[in-house]
Amino acid sequence: MLTIVDDQKINDFEKGPIRRSLFSNGAMSIVHEALGFAGAKVQLHYIAGSMFEDKNEEGLSHLIEHMIFKESDTEYIKDLELKGATVNAYTYKENVCFEMSCLTKNLEQLLPIFLKKFMSLGFNDEHLEKEKVVIAKELLEDIDDHETQAIEYLFKKNFTRDLGHPVGGTIAQIKKFNRSQVERFYNKFYTPNRMILSIAAGDSCEFVEDVFRTAMVDRYGEKTSKPFRLKSQNKISKLTHLKSTHKKKIENTLLLMSFDGPSITSSKFYDYAVLDELLFQGLNSVFFKKLRVDNPLVYGYGSSLNCFRSCGNYLMIFTTQKEDLSHVKREIKKVLEKDDYDFLIESEVESVKQRILDHWELSFDDLDERVEFFAGTEIYQLQEYRISDVAEKIKKVTTKSLKKLMKQMTDSDYSVLSVVPN
Repeated sequence: MLTIVDDQKINDFEKGPIRRSLFSNGAMSIVHEALGFAGAKVQLHYIAGSMFEDKNEEGLSHLIEHMIFKESDTEYIKDLELKGATVNAYTYKENVCFEMSCLTKNLEQLLPIFLKKFMSLGFNDEHLEKEKVVIAKELLEDIDDHETQAIEYLFKKNFTRDLGHPVGGTIAQIKKFNRSQVERFYNKFYTPNRMILSIAAGDSCEFVEDVFRTAMVDRYGEKTSKPFRLKSQNKISKLTHLKSTHKKKIENTLLLMSFDGPSITSSKFYDYAVLDELLFQGLNSVFFKKLRVDNPLVYGYGSSLNCFRSCGNYLMIFTTQKEDLSHVKREIKKVLEKDDYDFLIESEVESVKQRILDHWELSFDDLDERVEFFAGTEIYQLQEYRISDVAEKIKKVTTKSLKKLMKQMTDSDYSVLSVVPN
């Protein structure tokens, strides 16, 4: 019999109570009562992203997401939409997610339909060939996006193949996939012990566990299994780096810089987050003042902190003109490699730390952020739900730790990729 083997109640999460239920087949449901919300958000995650693909399977997980989402002989998605729900899906490096938004009052009716649809794979060869054409068109659109292509190139060079290859694969590889390959990968990775159901709704929704159990028994039977989760590591990556210039048929010039970054549970994660806020976020940020106000050299800039279970990178992107590229590089180098790091003023660092906490709390006004966060805590075995937990970690960031991080970043090798017009 499929049973709940571990039931945890978390009543001190600042945004409302949480119920975690681990089933004997390794699946987990997380139900959060989002006090004051009329809506509900549902995410069904499988730990089955592109990192699990062999070389000849690259793009297969994304293809399966398309095939599961696609309507075939059934019309479950149509039924959900006619009853007021919206559905979506995405594939990333470490997980695949199917999601639904609806009113809480409709969730008990809609959840069984949603689970029946996204816990099964049914298609024929004709469906597969049509969807391969759709994905090929998506990939062609990505080829025209030079920034996306530059980021993909850096990922390929920085990381090992499991994380470095594109989630969507290549058009040539997509065309080769057959039905048996799709079904073999699906049966191996889309299993209950890799499954997390995360729900935030304006009610306790006591029915969720029974609905989830019934759907799993109908689909998978009652076989028991240990849960499969990603084992996070506390580390800063040692990536493979490059210095390279690419010529493309573009008007503007792109400059990308990639540094060794933290894993998702690195003790230095919030040092990177505070540093990024100081360098890039807002009209008072270092690079806005340096490259837009003092020296109007760039008209686009941004950053991303990409963190995975055992590694990560910190990526900076600047858009400029070809003739200004050398000047931009010099100005960036002045900021990153200046010995005194004069922008690291204690009062400003403290203000930024508080701003990050404020943003963190504000993000939970969005149900999407809540269910994504709850699912992540389970995927990576984080066991951290409280805003106060984050506050304690941010408190440990100091001007001294930030200076140490910047020195470590720039003393180590890092990637510089310039994409310039022909």
